Amino acid sequence: MSRNRFLAVLLLAVSLVCGPAAPPAGAWGASAHMMLTTAAVDRMQGPVGDFFRANRHFLICYSILPDSWWGSPELLGQLPKGLENPAGTNGPKELGRHHFAEDEEAYAESMPARSEARVVPLDRAQALEVFRKHVEKHGQEALDRFRRQNSWFKGGLAELPAAMLEKAGELPWVIDERVNDMAAAMRSGNWVRAMLLATVLAHYVGDAHVPLHTTVNYNAQFHPNPLLKGLHQRWEGRIIELRKAEFRKFLRELIRSARTPPAKMPSDPGALRTAVFEMIADTFSLTDDILRVDDELLAHAGALGASPQPSKDRPDSGAYTPEYFRKFYERLGPGIKGQLGRSVERITSLWGVAWERAGRPQPPTGNVETPPLVVIDFRNDRIVPYQPDRN
Repeated sequence: MSRNRFLAVLLLAVSLVCGPAAPPAGAWGASAHMMLTTAAVDRMQGPVGDFFRANRHFLICYSILPDSWWGSPELLGQLPKGLENPAGTNGPKELGRHHFAEDEEAYAESMPARSEARVVPLDRAQALEVFRKHVEKHGQEALDRFRRQNSWFKGGLAELPAAMLEKAGELPWVIDERVNDMAAAMRSGNWVRAMLLATVLAHYVGDAHVPLHTTVNYNAQFHPNPLLKGLHQRWEGRIIELRKAEFRKFLRELIRSARTPPAKMPSDPGALRTAVFEMIADTFSLTDDILRVDDELLAHAGALGASPQPSKDRPDSGAYTPEYFRKFYERLGPGIKGQLGRSVERITSLWGVAWERAGRPQPPTGNVETPPLVVIDFRNDRIVPYQPDRN
């Protein structure tokens, strides 16, 4: 199956599960990204917070846009002008910008003396050098292994380091770039673009708090229990759809009880890069427990020979019964809430960093004219108006 055909099938499957306005799989689901952005807009303080609240539906609607950049490039031409990817990448190349594999072999190999299981802060050029040295050391073996695992790759040894970096993920640098872009837009007085960059930044920061965005075992595909495969979407999407009211209530209460400004991320570029890498490493530290708990929840189903996959029209069939999701929420829900809460704090803090870097310009008052609010209807392959009451 071609890569484009695979994406089309994946998008169809997600639309059947999550509804016609759902984004493609691969990040927090649409509901979670919208919840996060809503909470961050309400949590943001100062004049930027007032401005964002006056334009809240723009930020909420386009919080899911980065998933459309990679998952539905054929529909992007139908979106209003001004919603283009700031990086200029759509399709599969954008997908690598939503994760960072903390346990990637080349990183571990380049830092054998590190005392903790975390990658030291690198800039993009330094990371590319890590992969160049890995390819230099392993040569044809590295190329053959990468081709086996990634049939889309048609290059040779010269192109391999860049492809490996893309596959391992570029999320830390994407966050840094969007902070800088948001600051530049504020500095120039382009507040519509600043809002777009703010909601895009919120999306990537949210992704950095999904543990399965920080590991090569991103879908539990390497776990000995085959029933765990698909854990990525169950953790970040399905359980939130099933328990939407509880997660919304948690975030509302979190904002209501907040009495002080969010913990401040550093503004200095080097210190901020370090903080972003530490944020991702903290997220990665949660992966083992998530795998262990899901394995425990599915052990009984595996012993009974339950199907590892639900039927097309019944996402809670097979091993993934309503009882399974009840226990899933009971055991893993608190951790998901913790990551949602930390996401909100980091999003608002990074919005503040961008404003500081811009020189604290005064935003406009009230609502400003923006591109029309629309979402991609994956099921029917079309663009439709955004409906706030449905999210």
